[in-house]
Amino acid sequence: MLEEQINGFIEYCKVSGFRDKSIESLSIRLNQFNNFLKIACLRKIKSITYVTFSGFVADYKNPSIHVKKARIWSLRQFFHYLKLNEYVNENIATDLSYPKIEKTVPHF
Repeated sequence: MLEEQINGFIEYCKVSGFRDKSIESLSIRLNQFNNFLKIACLRKIKSITYVTFSGFVADYKNPSIHVKKARIWSLRQFFHYLKLNEYVNENIATDLSYPKIEKTVPHF
């Protein structure tokens, strides 16, 4: 469903100066999101809702807290791009809050 937009976004990231690791992470997360949308049978970008986001971020393939954070970052960046190119009217991904990652205490 989103293959064309994802490819355009990745090219936009390369031109905008994103680092290679960031582009790799964005590509992985957005392709996972595209697969999630296919499973959920969503066919239009405008039919994606906050509930769709939360289902992907929290539940799809039982992610760790770090993966959840990476997914949120990827969705925010991608939907900002979609808004700039007028695929959507607003970036609803900005409503997603990042999970709190507890700091670990080193053991000596």
